[in-house]
Amino acid sequence: MAFHRSMEANNMGFDLKAASHMSGPYSISTGMKQLLISDEAYGTVAYIALVALGYNEVYGIFPQNNMRNFFKEEYAQLIEKFVAGEDDLWELNDKLIAKLTSQYGLAQPKKMLLDNVLNDILTNDNHPVNLALKDNDVYDWAPTIPTRLLYCKADEQVAYTNSIIAEAKMKQNGSTTVSAIDVNPNGSHSSCVSPAITSTLFFFLGFQQLSATQEVLPWIDVYPNPVADYFYVNGENLEGVNLIDMSGNVMTPSFSGNMVNVSDLPSGIYLGLLKFASGGTSRTKIVIR
Repeated sequence: MAFHRSMEANNMGFDLKAASHMSGPYSISTGMKQLLISDEAYGTVAYIALVALGYNEVYGIFPQNNMRNFFKEEYAQLIEKFVAGEDDLWELNDKLIAKLTSQYGLAQPKKMLLDNVLNDILTNDNHPVNLALKDNDVYDWAPTIPTRLLYCKADEQVAYTNSIIAEAKMKQNGSTTVSAIDVNPNGSHSSCVSPAITSTLFFFLGFQQLSATQEVLPWIDVYPNPVADYFYVNGENLEGVNLIDMSGNVMTPSFSGNMVNVSDLPSGIYLGLLKFASGGTSRTKIVIR
């Protein structure tokens, strides 16, 4: 998102056609901050430590540059092992969750912070943490190209509200090309990946510019469609077939002449990318029963 904003603002020589952003923490100071101060459990509390370490290098958010003036002693000890390379991020995450759960019953990120630090963050808008968070927001601008903000409402790592906040602010700023879309209401952060990539693929294909040697052939006929076992391509000599399912997986079915065998593929909706001996191409939706 930051790169997109920079490209639109600084005329970097790209001919931008469209953008698709996926479950991003665009609203650090609002959407992501809520995870820090929430009473709910958060499954990736190590992100808080990682961000704090990075922000301290840039903004100096630790009083006297001392982690123990920011994190409680027992959590600072665990984070220092990560800094020293003794634990990776996910080992740190497991240990932080275990410590928080044993002390407080659930993994609330805010419980890692010293009480006075947390209180200052909550009450002082000019606290170094709040200023650093605001400095890393990337949604207060107006995209001019078609822009998708893809999210999953059940995302447990990046709050879906980031996309909602960004969409509202961008429209308020005058953008008429941005839309936030929930690609899987039940999707976690990891299971959101496939539908987000697939949605992006289909979105971008609508803007694809073919080279001078390629030609989209509008007279191509695919039948039967829906199809059970085989479909036929009429109009050109077929040279290649790729089918892309809704999860973004690419299949290459066998074909003989212009007859394509899909008998071993799962039922569903596919994007068919057809290539012909003439050099032309065609795209079509194919439904396998």
